[in-house]
Amino acid sequence: MDEPKHHDPVEAALQSLEGLQRAKADEALLQKIEARIQATRAARQVQQTQVRRLTRQMLAASVLMLLLNSAVWFNVGFKQQEMQKVEQFSRLYFTSPLNY
Repeated sequence: MDEPKHHDPVEAALQSLEGLQRAKADEALLQKIEARIQATRAARQVQQTQVRRLTRQMLAASVLMLLLNSAVWFNVGFKQQEMQKVEQFSRLYFTSPLNY
């Protein structure tokens, strides 16, 4: 099977041992390879920064959801307690023989 032809000399040099050995002898190609390595590192750092930012945003969103959920449950519990007090009062007031 034929090997694919690389139009990019840097990519071609990085694909084989012979290409790397040629790059050692060619200063311009070696500088292009170094520039590609630095660009790849910079891109990786940007990606890691984006991942960290998204992780912090997701953590903040989940904490906010937890707080809102807790607030809803506390409110529901408070309303249920109020309703129980009203029911108890109604039972005592309307079923007591002293109140008519």
